[in-house]
Amino acid sequence: MKGVVLFLFAFVLANPLIAQTNECGTEAGCACKTGKSALVVVPASVTTDLQTGDVITARYGALCVGQVTFKKGEAASITVWGENPLTGDPGLPEGASIAYSVYRPSVDESVDDVVVTYASGDGVYTTSEIEVMESISTGAALPVELAQFDALADGRDAVLVWRTLSETNNAGFWVEHAAARDTAFTPLAFVEGHGSTNEARTYRHRVEALPAGTHRFRLRQVDFDGSFAYSAEVSVSVGLPDGYLLSAAYPNPFNPETRLDLEVARRERVEVAVYDALGRRVQTLYAGELTPGRRQELVLSGTGLGSGLYLIRARGESFEVTRTALLVR
Repeated sequence: MKGVVLFLFAFVLANPLIAQTNECGTEAGCACKTGKSALVVVPASVTTDLQTGDVITARYGALCVGQVTFKKGEAASITVWGENPLTGDPGLPEGASIAYSVYRPSVDESVDDVVVTYASGDGVYTTSEIEVMESISTGAALPVELAQFDALADGRDAVLVWRTLSETNNAGFWVEHAAARDTAFTPLAFVEGHGSTNEARTYRHRVEALPAGTHRFRLRQVDFDGSFAYSAEVSVSVGLPDGYLLSAAYPNPFNPETRLDLEVARRERVEVAVYDALGRRVQTLYAGELTPGRRQELVLSGTGLGSGLYLIRARGESFEVTRTALLVR
């Protein structure tokens, strides 16, 4: 696909010039050359606003998969792929898009908004395929140098951890979320930054009670002047070990109503009914098919019911579970 342009988002994850190097001559954590490698070439004839000495880093998400130092008037090639025997990183999988960042040592700045136009291919990695880079340009210096961004599953929660090496006029970070199949991200919370600092800072944010499935997160870093930049995406998978989840009733005791959440790991028909202390059925909260990844809210209303203990029984094709709720008049 000739002439495809990749617009890449904003964060540079490490300073390529000062980072420790591995036996490949690239920064520690950068992939090494193997038999499954592809080549990205910057021809000598192209016109760019790169400067001699600029360090171009190829990345797949947070993983460095190749580096080269640019010299004006000369062709530059980046070999991308390969696992790193020092870190165990798997390298760049086939079908992945290659992103680029640039570090300019002359002004000690990392540069974002790198734009690449390919004469052959479209920047998507294929084993041994040669991608020729017709042009590359760089934008402004980054206000925040992000060194780490991870998401870890903790039961039904996701714990997000990120670390900055330095910050300039950093108001903070919006934590944004999208389900596996969603194209749009939704802001969840704002975490304040440290303004301007040359000290490394670590941030943590917990996203609670996620439905089963894969969840994607990114950061939108915001300056005090309102300008912003996006991080790379990270993902985490939340499962249902028992094949279902029926939360406790809340509030409990209740008046006039209480609520529960129900999820299932596979598609199945489910009925949720309410019984009094004598075993009489008094309400049906849900009857129908539930699909994985969808959280069904159940509402038990005390209207027409007397004070006392009630049993909320959910019966599916693969499970049966009961919760209790106390109505207090």
